[in-house]
Amino acid sequence: MRIYVGLISSSAELIDEFSNTKEALIPKSIKDKLPKPCEFKFDAFNPHKSKGHFSVDKHLLEGSRGYDYALCLIENNLNYLCTNLRKSVLSATINPTEVVNGKTHNFFSTRFNKIFKAAIFTIERMSTAEVEHAMRLPSRNFDAPELRELCRVYQEDVMEAAFHDSAKQQIVAVVKRRQPRRESSFQTKYFIDERRKHFAFGKEEHEVLPTGEPHQPHCELNGNFRFGRKISNNRHFNVSQGDGDDTFITGEFPNCHDEIITPAKNRTHLNMFSNDHC
Repeated sequence: MRIYVGLISSSAELIDEFSNTKEALIPKSIKDKLPKPCEFKFDAFNPHKSKGHFSVDKHLLEGSRGYDYALCLIENNLNYLCTNLRKSVLSATINPTEVVNGKTHNFFSTRFNKIFKAAIFTIERMSTAEVEHAMRLPSRNFDAPELRELCRVYQEDVMEAAFHDSAKQQIVAVVKRRQPRRESSFQTKYFIDERRKHFAFGKEEHEVLPTGEPHQPHCELNGNFRFGRKISNNRHFNVSQGDGDDTFITGEFPNCHDEIITPAKNRTHLNMFSNDHC
């Protein structure tokens, strides 16, 4: 497994320790639990000194290409630059003022212990297809409190002791939403949201996640990763409405860069990627 490990910080002290010590910052007890073999890339980025004038999203997108998992520590005063990536890259906020007596190695080791435990948890949960599909549902368009809470837990609570129990509870609740249509003769199962939209993870591989204008770097990043784990970008959800066999989809659907998509008349379903592109 190839793991991208990022640091978003303006602290020279943190960047130096991170860049010079690298893999030695990860506790051995954590390394022993990771899939073997493991290859790490340690990549520090100070957005205030970006030579290419890259945004955080753009830097992480380019840096994580080809990696199976992506996680990142984000300095607390730079959180405002990272709002678009918290559901794609497994991330946690750190506070440089919590370094005690200059012991930056201990500071990182403690935090890597926590974030890597969350990564191991996610890798294990997403190893089964049903759970992976539940965890990679389009978060803007799948209207369910369970998915919203799961996203919140991953965005805010990765470093908390209750993270694993909270995430597991919400994952189980989202999976329970996978059921057949109420008024159908077929037994096809869908993830059904509060508005009776039906999401079926398609078997088709006839379309690849588009990139470039008008898409932004975070559009591609959110289409490549979910909670840190690499996901396929040539598979999408078939999104339909209603409980019978002959249904049409209507309404307004926000896509990956806040454009509102309105389906054409008499359209049966939308092809929607995990980043909400449709």
